[in-house]
Amino acid sequence: MPFVRVETNVDVGNKSDEFVAKLSKVVSEATGKSESYVMVILDDGQKMSFAATLEPAVLVTFKSIDLQEDRCPAIAERLCVFFARELRVHGKRVYLDFADLKRTMFGWDGRTFG
Repeated sequence: MPFVRVETNVDVGNKSDEFVAKLSKVVSEATGKSESYVMVILDDGQKMSFAATLEPAVLVTFKSIDLQEDRCPAIAERLCVFFARELRVHGKRVYLDFADLKRTMFGWDGRTFG
């Protein structure tokens, strides 16, 4: 159950639905988890400073149950390629916050995954 929140100072505009759908597919493929469990939130057009500039930047919160630490570098690479292509934001302007969630501490459909 990957959960991905993208915060950026880039205004995605009327392409936000397409952006979220594409990112959902990338996350599913990168994690090997069914897209039916992927949640993507886009928070675009934010006031954001990174490295003392207001140039385009992205902050990603990436949480998942059973997120394997050794897979995070490959996921980071895929996400940065995606942001470069879709938002024209270089990987040096992207921070990624990965977190592995305990099954008993994340819920869905009136229960936890534990």
